[in-house]
Amino acid sequence: MKIKQKRLSYSGNALTGVSFGLYQCEDILHFSTKQEIKRQFIEQYHHDIKKILADIDVKIKGYVYFSPREYNYLNDDLDFQLVMPKDPAKYIKYLKANKDKINTELAKNKSYDGYIATTIDNVDKEIEEVLNNKDIDVLCLSIYLKDRINTDFNNGLSFENFDIFDCFVYPSSYYNNQ
Repeated sequence: MKIKQKRLSYSGNALTGVSFGLYQCEDILHFSTKQEIKRQFIEQYHHDIKKILADIDVKIKGYVYFSPREYNYLNDDLDFQLVMPKDPAKYIKYLKANKDKINTELAKNKSYDGYIATTIDNVDKEIEEVLNNKDIDVLCLSIYLKDRINTDFNNGLSFENFDIFDCFVYPSSYYNNQ
């Protein structure tokens, strides 16, 4: 199935599940710590993530460290920047093979009582959108990734052992006061 299609890109934390808070960590050097978290995460996981995404011809453009302006409702995240394939045949094949499971997850994310869901309605609609050069739905793509990249102890790549505290960078005065 060869489809003439532009490349789509996505950037967001819903794909990784790598969320952590630096809220109330006043004694660290925030910028240096964020750079170190990003560096160590890429060093530990980039190769494996790249291999997993290659199965559906998705490429990693990069990683972006996101920090909210205020920590009321958001935390720090490490977001993927992804480039979707020109030919989405493998992605569509995955969607069709897992249609029931994906539709079940999509059904859990419907609009209600003032909450407006921004996800697609069902797998058929997602396939139609992909074939018409529209954006890839983040929930559908994250379901694929969660099948392959697990944030718990299931089969696959796990981020459980990634400890951000190992990445904290302190000012030299911190060590002098210890």
